[in-house]
Amino acid sequence: MNKLTPRQVLFASPSAHSLPKGGPNFKAGAGDDDSSEPRVTREPYTKALSNDVFHARVETAPGERVEMNSASWDLHFSFPECGRALGFRSKTCRWPRRLLSTLVLAAVFISAVCLISCASADAVATFAGDAAKSLNQGSAVFNDFPASVVRRDCAANVESRGFDIKPADEACVMTSLEQANLTSAKKDRDDILAVQRVLIDYFNALQQLAAFGKATDSSGKSKSDASSGSSSANNLKTSGKLTSSDEVKAITGLGALVVKAFSAGYRDRQLSRDLKDADDAIGKITDALTHIVKDDYEYDPARPELASLLNQEAHRMSEQYKDADGSPMLLRVSWTDRSTKLLARSGSAESYVEALNKIKGGHHKMATQPTQFKARSLAAGLQPDISGLESLIPQISKAF
Repeated sequence: MNKLTPRQVLFASPSAHSLPKGGPNFKAGAGDDDSSEPRVTREPYTKALSNDVFHARVETAPGERVEMNSASWDLHFSFPECGRALGFRSKTCRWPRRLLSTLVLAAVFISAVCLISCASADAVATFAGDAAKSLNQGSAVFNDFPASVVRRDCAANVESRGFDIKPADEACVMTSLEQANLTSAKKDRDDILAVQRVLIDYFNALQQLAAFGKATDSSGKSKSDASSGSSSANNLKTSGKLTSSDEVKAITGLGALVVKAFSAGYRDRQLSRDLKDADDAIGKITDALTHIVKDDYEYDPARPELASLLNQEAHRMSEQYKDADGSPMLLRVSWTDRSTKLLARSGSAESYVEALNKIKGGHHKMATQPTQFKARSLAAGLQPDISGLESLIPQISKAF
């Protein structure tokens, strides 16, 4: 019997993972006894290489034909950080050298593809996660809508005065008009937060799909969020906060996509096909939220006629302190305190608007890439948006 000569194939992967169990079933050429059957072993190769590398050893006699007992076989490499498995199919192998060459080239190709895919998928997951965090922080802006009405209607600095008997809104809001304004501000806040919740759910789903290949609605609220968002969008259209029916349709459509994305069997490749339609909705919704914040909330001294909440609050403050009785020093301290906080709130709202712009721009980059999650340039293209969002997140809620 001829002496067996070992041949080795090395498989490199991004991190330490062994080759899958099972694999091709080799058998020796006809006429050989069992002792000469080629053997396939899998074991970490740690002496000369790191444990990031694994190998398969195929032992055969020189010149001996090696074939598989089926027409073809699959070899799969699993990369958990990509959230997916890659593989290739080989035809029946007649000679060990040809088999080894094919495996080496395929392994190198698969590793390169996975590195690119992993980098792109990681960038998408990071961007989506940062987008959801930014939107969550923006809730503080909308929660300040009714609070601004209370501060405006209060005859004193409500933030430094203790109301022992009644809450501030009950102590400060006295007339029926003031009460109507407060009720309206609370309703607007609730409707806007419901619309924003649809956006947050979408980016949470996107983050999971990019990271794991599928999304799970752990809270079980995506369906109710979508329904509430659609209803609230109609309310905002009636109140004039949304300016077109297309914005209402965008919110309703994105909510339906979110429910589908969280459904069983929905995968990242399906979202790749849906990204274009989602991108149109993302653009309309972020523009609508930007309009609401800038025209209905922010302080803008260049537009004193604008009836935004902080503009009205600033005007009422000026009227209160202009003819106020009391110590000039104390009045100056109180004025400085209130005006500083008002400007800080407006600054935080502006940070939220910047975040909305980066969310819109980053999502558009994903939607316009020819291969979406696996595009070579996607990771680099998203990096400015990721960095921008991460710097804006703490600024959005800083003043609240």
